[in-house]
Amino acid sequence: DSLNRLQAHLARNDPDRYAIVHIIGQADPALTEALKTLRLPHRAHGRIRDHARLAGILALCDVLLTCSTEDNWPNVLVEAGSYGVAPVVGPGHGCEEFARLYDTGTIAAAYTPEAFGRALADLVARLPDAAARAAAAARIRADHDPATLAAAFLRLAA
Repeated sequence: DSLNRLQAHLARNDPDRYAIVHIIGQADPALTEALKTLRLPHRAHGRIRDHARLAGILALCDVLLTCSTEDNWPNVLVEAGSYGVAPVVGPGHGCEEFARLYDTGTIAAAYTPEAFGRALADLVARLPDAAARAAAAARIRADHDPATLAAAFLRLAA
């Protein structure tokens, strides 16, 4: 329903823009069927083991929609964020904390299709410019650099 709302928002407010949905990982078959019904262009990539291929797909994207209620600090936010992709996340856990810490993306008000639809449309309407996205990406990369993480771990273990 969130993607349906995005499609309607673009048709009403910005008919020259369009969405292409990239599905990475194992998706519920109902999602693919819904995308066909909505006639939203989409690519189901499946699980990607080749980092260069994943980086190439993320470089094409502006927004990451992750409706997880369970992840605390998912790798997908780090990976997408390191390429300047702005997330739409739900409230109340590490995904929200990530979006706030890096001042990127937007946080849905609730775990409902309506709330995610509004958040997605809001983010698309006000996508950060290239400089803001690059600044967030640089911070995310620096904070998640293996040497930085190892040094922080060693300080804790000392």
